[in-house]
Amino acid sequence: MKEGHTEKDAKFIEKFADANFDPSKKMICAEDAGLGAGENALKNSGRVLKSLAKNEKFQEALKRVNVDYDKLANKIKDLLDAESPMFEGKPDNFIQHKTLETAIRVMDLNPAQKLNIDKTEHHDIVISMEAVERLNRYSKMIQEEENIIDAEPVALPE
Repeated sequence: MKEGHTEKDAKFIEKFADANFDPSKKMICAEDAGLGAGENALKNSGRVLKSLAKNEKFQEALKRVNVDYDKLANKIKDLLDAESPMFEGKPDNFIQHKTLETAIRVMDLNPAQKLNIDKTEHHDIVISMEAVERLNRYSKMIQEEENIIDAEPVALPE
């Protein structure tokens, strides 16, 4: 077991290898290994796969079960065209998306540097003349109140 991996992680790796690293079976393998249920299982299995992408033993395991770039490419091709089991003739977007995510992780195709995207939004604020006049009156009123000195006689102690 690799340092940082739990027994559940190792169990998931074993089950996923037994399933020939089929991305459509990733969640089932993760749930069977005890990595959680549903989205938690997918998140945890993704964490494990990400840590294995550069692991030499994992690469050897892929070769042992004859999983190479060609086989992954064919599986990706098949699963990217997967149809929904519930709606005949409609794409299964979830399987297609997860297949692509898994392939990118396994093949270590993530870019080394994230793109820096500016999400700044610019908005124009339109204020009526009436609102401007009210603000000016309010500002004057505040300034006048600051100029008023409230003085009371104070007796100094001797």
